[in-house]
Amino acid sequence: MAEFHHLGAYLKQKRTDAGYTQVELAEKLGDIHSQFVSNWERGLCAPPGHSLPRLVDILKLSRERLVEVMVQDSRAGIMAKIYKKKAKSNKKTA
Repeated sequence: MAEFHHLGAYLKQKRTDAGYTQVELAEKLGDIHSQFVSNWERGLCAPPGHSLPRLVDILKLSRERLVEVMVQDSRAGIMAKIYKKKAKSNKKTA
């Protein structure tokens, strides 16, 4: 599972709603290549912190919703690590 699945889906939806291609969004952001936009949308990574304010403005994102989505992914990632670690430790004791 991608580490930033919810964020990627959210950003892709907002980009398409705004009518931008990945290339157009990258150009509007200025210092971002369209491959990075693709990686965000596939949940492989999150946008760099310095790009978030510009993404909010360009895509007209709700700051509160963006934070909620990012927290949702963080929570899911932490839970996956906790349960994976627990499962490994159970195998060692069995």
